[in-house]
Amino acid sequence: MSAQAQAPLLTTKLHAPDPRERVGRGALVARLRDADAKLALIRAPAGWGKSTLLSQWRAAEQGQRQFAWLTLDSSDSDPIQFWRYAVEALRTVAPEVGRASLPLLRAPGVDLLSEMLPVLVDELGEIQTPLALALDDYHQLAGGAVHGTLRRLLDYLPRRVCIAIGTRTEPPLQVARLRARGELVEVNADELRFSLAETRSFLDELLGLELGGEDVAQLHERTEGWPAAIYLAALSLRNCPDRHEFVVRFAGDDRHIVDYLGEEVLAGLEPAVRDLLLRTSILERVNGPLCDAVAGASGSARQLDALARSNLFVIPLDDRRDWYRYHHLFRSCLSAELRLEAPDLIPELHRRASEWLRSAGRVTDAIDHAIAGQDFVTASELLAAHWNEIINSGGLRAVEMWLMSLPERLVLGDARLCLARAWTSFAKGALEEVLPCLENAEAAPAPERLLDGTTSVASGAATLRASFWLRMGDFRKTVTYAREALALEHGPWRAISANCLGTASCWLDQNAQARQCLEETIDVGRDLLPLLALAALGTLALMDCESEDWTAVAKRLHQGRQIIESGGFGEYWMTAGVELAGGLAAERDGDLARAETLMAGSLVLCRRSKAPVEIANALLHLARVHRAQGLDVLAHDEVEEAAMLVESCPDPGPRIQRLLARARARSTLGVGLGARASSSDELSERELGVLRLLATDLTQREIGRELYLSLNTVKSHTRSIFRKLGVSGREEAVARARELELI
Repeated sequence: MSAQAQAPLLTTKLHAPDPRERVGRGALVARLRDADAKLALIRAPAGWGKSTLLSQWRAAEQGQRQFAWLTLDSSDSDPIQFWRYAVEALRTVAPEVGRASLPLLRAPGVDLLSEMLPVLVDELGEIQTPLALALDDYHQLAGGAVHGTLRRLLDYLPRRVCIAIGTRTEPPLQVARLRARGELVEVNADELRFSLAETRSFLDELLGLELGGEDVAQLHERTEGWPAAIYLAALSLRNCPDRHEFVVRFAGDDRHIVDYLGEEVLAGLEPAVRDLLLRTSILERVNGPLCDAVAGASGSARQLDALARSNLFVIPLDDRRDWYRYHHLFRSCLSAELRLEAPDLIPELHRRASEWLRSAGRVTDAIDHAIAGQDFVTASELLAAHWNEIINSGGLRAVEMWLMSLPERLVLGDARLCLARAWTSFAKGALEEVLPCLENAEAAPAPERLLDGTTSVASGAATLRASFWLRMGDFRKTVTYAREALALEHGPWRAISANCLGTASCWLDQNAQARQCLEETIDVGRDLLPLLALAALGTLALMDCESEDWTAVAKRLHQGRQIIESGGFGEYWMTAGVELAGGLAAERDGDLARAETLMAGSLVLCRRSKAPVEIANALLHLARVHRAQGLDVLAHDEVEEAAMLVESCPDPGPRIQRLLARARARSTLGVGLGARASSSDELSERELGVLRLLATDLTQREIGRELYLSLNTVKSHTRSIFRKLGVSGREEAVARARELELI
């Protein structure tokens, strides 16, 4: 699978609600503005004006504080999606944010806590003007993944930055500690209640109801200043012939108020408008064409615009007024009424929504509504066709949840879905699940033609098995399954298997096959799968480093860096080989500082791949540079970690074993010669070739003919070998090499 695609952002989530025609909350806004806090927490149940207060605070800060906005929903429970939206929200007011943190968010395998968040903190620290990030509807987030990352950000948040949260419940963000440190400003439901004066202003000045003072006071007392209840009452009062009688008979607690007034408000609407609102209450966001399709109506766009202008419970989500949402409390009333009136219609409404969203290209929303409408066949077909691109655009958790939501018998009865589950397990690192899922895929029926880019289930399974064993470090199995996949696969996925075969062949010292397959990967992947082409270029560059073809190395590095820059792939683990080869080139030029920087960066990238041999390879090269810099203890630890990684692999191949033996030999040489080994103490590949033939009966001239070297070059290599091994003759050199397991 490639991983360069990114799902388009829903920009409506970055749009703050218009604070017009609201009761001004001047005192609360002033408190929020004056507080020197890391966290502003506005916490209250539905309908208490949390979003309104946040939007009024934002409006009051114009010219003083940059104010970014993000409205959250349940899909933002995925921490990668949450932070992608959060950074994009920050970029709407501070475009310099995200230059380094966004590429990290796009790269697979990045650790948010240790890698992305420190970079984001640095970016925020460079902002010279005060900045706030509003996270509205924070209670929508499920699970604890996002909370942990936000807690870490709050720990290191620069003083000029504030996180402002609107939520129904107290979030698990160590609020007590922030409160004790004076880094928290809070607004709760009691403080959000309208005062009597605010209730009067709202009813008389904003809505023009002109109620008598006694009626206003009684309504205020009955609602206890609850803004949503007051507004619902006002909607009913607009069309009420005897307003005083309405107020007199109005009574009840909060929940009864909502139920009663919801019914009253809906009863006062025209039948067509009421029907439109009820039927579209299944949608989180609405626009005219979508409402037409779901409600079976026409002219919904005009109706939504009229409602938004006259009704504070229909909220525009963009400046063009294309998209809207219903106030959460109002939508709750609508949904409850729909469940009472037409429960059997709800699945059909979801199915209509799914069909429209599918035709509009919003596949993920279409799958959500298909599942909600119990149209599992449509959901399965959409998922089977699009799971790969959804995972590649950061939707791994969504695919996982959809597969769990579908009936298990349906998943196990569809080879495409079993294959999707296997790739999902592979992508999230649950490697123990991969092979059982593949067995299910091969046992289940499958259509002749797949829509996810795979030629067949058999080719997809072989491709994944090759990828699985490549990551596990069993390169002979990788070769077996990669060859099987290449025989079956004819589409773009062929590049994955070619890369697996080429990489495994490299580690197995099958250089001719490795180069052929890696070149094929580049040819196929350059346009369609650039990350695979990048990985192949890195492997070829490392092979060229070994053969000391530095002209070829420079060419590979240039090609690789072009792909990195054009695609913004600097933080993807597939760039590790290019970075490591760049480090080797710098080492060869004597620039150890640059070599260390590039190799250390490559090691970070390799760790994201979780491939033990790749990690070990980077460690061993970095250890050599560290030893040359006099960092012997660090180099020793790196070699030992590499050894443990190599030993954990079923079949890591001779190349890494040889590199490990040479690294251990350098440690032995350093002790035996009484001096620290330098970067020149390592035998080059060419010198190792000469050393192996020194152990035979061949003369130096014959060795030259075997290796296509001149006699003078062989003599030069031999002198270098003697010096590095600390010996004075051929027999002594061979004995020392065998002692160090170099031959």
